[in-house]
Amino acid sequence: MSSPSAVAVFAPGGSIGGVEEIARAAQRALTAGDGEAPLHRGSRGITLAPRPGAGWTALTWKTHALVRFTHPRLDGPDSVWLHGAELTRDGGLHRQLRTGVLARAHALLAVSPLAQSLLEGALQQRVHLVGPPIPVPQAERDRDPDDRVLRLLSVGRSEPRKGHDSAIAVAQLLAADVPVRLDVVGPGPDLLRLRGLAEPAVAAGADVRLHGRADEATRDQLYADADVLLFLPRAEQGEFEGLGLVVLEAAAHACPAVVLDCGGSRFGVAEGRSGLVLPAEATVRQTADAVLALHASPTARTAALTYARMFDLDTWGARIRDLTAGHHHPWSWPQLTAPSPTPREQTP
Repeated sequence: MSSPSAVAVFAPGGSIGGVEEIARAAQRALTAGDGEAPLHRGSRGITLAPRPGAGWTALTWKTHALVRFTHPRLDGPDSVWLHGAELTRDGGLHRQLRTGVLARAHALLAVSPLAQSLLEGALQQRVHLVGPPIPVPQAERDRDPDDRVLRLLSVGRSEPRKGHDSAIAVAQLLAADVPVRLDVVGPGPDLLRLRGLAEPAVAAGADVRLHGRADEATRDQLYADADVLLFLPRAEQGEFEGLGLVVLEAAAHACPAVVLDCGGSRFGVAEGRSGLVLPAEATVRQTADAVLALHASPTARTAALTYARMFDLDTWGARIRDLTAGHHHPWSWPQLTAPSPTPREQTP
């Protein structure tokens, strides 16, 4: 795998925290620190401009964004970053485009074991599991010890399958027993419906706040303030989670998570330590009980931060540098629970 001198980082909708920091870390890892190219922001992320004759490496959370991306000097990437969600769309045209892009790539880098496992045929022989790069803040949060409010957070695009509606139902149930605040972050077409669902939750005593799109600083502050992240996706219309990067982003701020098992969502936590993975069919009551159990744990926040550090930018960069130098040492995902059913076996 040759060393390219430019990196394209695709983050559709600005959904990836620390994009600029990740872009710089990717460039340092892939170029051995040989200079830094200018950053160019675009609608699908950040592109680091190449020097004349330079190769390209594309790190993308969505292969379809890569397929649509055009640049006069982009003639097929050297590498393709596979998240997983882009592998779950089986439409004919998209599948052909995806297969063509992956086949031309010099190497395939997978962000999750699910992305790795969904590749077909000869592509399986060329994929390297490297995990996601996660920016981990240097300073830990400083919370008021007298603050008795249970602070919950749900982050992701506002569409039904992301489970913000389930998070609101959990907050409403918990409000009968404890002071609770739920922040919901993410733009999308489901916001109007979510506002309607929030009304009875607020009437029941829950403080529900729908932020829509939030800038990076606001999102990071909400991560830092939260006691528990709720990541409650469900499989709908053939789509499921490739990983659920927000769970690891929350862990980087010492916020543990309650996660519904959906595709690769379980890979975001160390089960029973940095979070709890519930079956896809878990009820609102079961989810609320898991929240209370996790919040009561004296070690969950520390475990979440420890888990996130396994994916920090320096650690991730070292794995990439090994690949570019031709010294590939297979990397295993941190130990988790027993494998879940495949997404197509789960009930939407």
